[in-house]
Amino acid sequence: MTFPMIGLYHEVLDFFIGIIRPWIKNYCPPCTRLALGATLLQPVADKVTAYKLLQRYLPHISIDAELSSDFFYQINRPTKELDGTEIYINRLSKWNAISMNLHQFTPNGAASINSLRQTACRLELDISTPADRIDALAPEYYGLMLTYFQQYSLDTALSGDIFK
Repeated sequence: MTFPMIGLYHEVLDFFIGIIRPWIKNYCPPCTRLALGATLLQPVADKVTAYKLLQRYLPHISIDAELSSDFFYQINRPTKELDGTEIYINRLSKWNAISMNLHQFTPNGAASINSLRQTACRLELDISTPADRIDALAPEYYGLMLTYFQQYSLDTALSGDIFK
């Protein structure tokens, strides 16, 4: 058994954007906030390998892969976009390593007959307009914001915690 996944992120994201873009353009009601969220997993052999991979995605953070445990890193890197308008985009990312243990027991529950451990690097993305916005967003910017959301999420997934 492996972690449940629906596909490669760039393929799933392209599929989702292809569905949501026409809806945003033609049917989205006025809103004060837009967001794109995703949870990405990259399976690895073990915790040490996961921490070494996280170190590559987070080069400004020092992770002792051999002696550390329970690592979790979260950061928001807001940016001002949309041709000088006063619209900010939050780029929240959460990084950690996770493990899943699968055990099979005998029918009476007495002993484990099989055990499997899966480990992965985990990235949770939340790309959004700020939550404290009061006025509705201009509908003509919905598509452009979606493009920015898509690009920021791909950049983060591929390059790690970036300072754009």
